[in-house]
Amino acid sequence: MDHLQAHEYLISKPETTVNQPFGEGVDVYKVKGKMFATLALGKMGKGTETNPHWWMNLGRVDLCCVFLQLRVGYLG
Repeated sequence: MDHLQAHEYLISKPETTVNQPFGEGVDVYKVKGKMFATLALGKMGKGTETNPHWWMNLGRVDLCCVFLQLRVGYLG
């Protein structure tokens, strides 16, 4: 999955919005104003200029807002 496919997947969730409060290159996905994921251009030297490395971070608790069938268990 590339970053465009990841973006399409995340934005397809009900009531999802995306903005860039941390600047260009870091997309923040929210449901009803609560962040559930970030998609950011990696800066760890793992990509190239023509094939950049992207990082996706999914929030655990906030996923329950998107997937109502999830039940929160141990969150460590």
